[in-house]
Amino acid sequence: MPGIIAASTSVDIPTLAEILVHEASHQYFYLLEQQGPVDDGTDARLYFSPIRGTDRPLRAILLAYHAFGNVLLFYRACRKSGAADAQLCESRERILLQQVNGLKQALVTTSALTKFGNALWLPLAAHIAKV
Repeated sequence: MPGIIAASTSVDIPTLAEILVHEASHQYFYLLEQQGPVDDGTDARLYFSPIRGTDRPLRAILLAYHAFGNVLLFYRACRKSGAADAQLCESRERILLQQVNGLKQALVTTSALTKFGNALWLPLAAHIAKV
C-alpha cells in the first residue's frame, strides 16, 4: 500500500510527529527507488548499524540514514521553534546524531551508491552538518 502510514495515536505528539517523519522518509526512499536503484550491487559487505546493533546491507544503512537523519532535523527544528520541550529535543538530537554519524561511516566508505543513493544522503548530510 504505497503512501500509507499507520501509527498509533496513543503516544505523545512529539513521538507521533517523529514516527510520521520517519515513515514519510521511507516512503520518499521507496518512490525514489522506482526511478532507479540506490546502489549498483557491487558492495555485498555488511555494515554495522548502531540503531539495530547488528550488521546490515548497504541499502538498509542508506534507508536508516535517510529516515533518522530527517528525524534529527525534525527535532532540531522543534527545539529552535519552541514547538516541543527543549530538553526532549536536545536529548533526542544527541542520540540521533551519534546514530546517524555511525551510519554515515558506511556511506562515505562505499563506492557502490548510484546517483539516486547519493541524492538521498549527501544533501541530508550537508543539512545535518549545519548546526
